[in-house]
Amino acid sequence: VKDKLIIIPGAEWAKIFLASVLFIFIVRYLNMHAAISLLAKIPIILAISGAIYIMLLFALKLLTFAEISKLLKRFRSA
Repeated sequence: VKDKLIIIPGAEWAKIFLASVLFIFIVRYLNMHAAISLLAKIPIILAISGAIYIMLLFALKLLTFAEISKLLKRFRSA
C-alpha cells in the first residue's frame, strides 16, 4: 500500500471558492441597490460584505476564533 505524498484539500478549496463567489455577489448586489454617494457607499459595502464573508468562513468551518486571536496578536506585535 502506497501512501499519498500530497493530499489535495479539494473540499476546503471548494468552500473557499463558494465563499468568495458569494462575497462578490453580495458586493455587486449592494453596489447596484445602494443609492448614496460613492465615498459613503464604498466603506458601507465593504463593511457589510466583509462581515458576511467572515461569518460565512466561520459557518463553513474554514476559520476559527483561535486563528483570529493569533492574527490579532501578530498584528499588535508588528
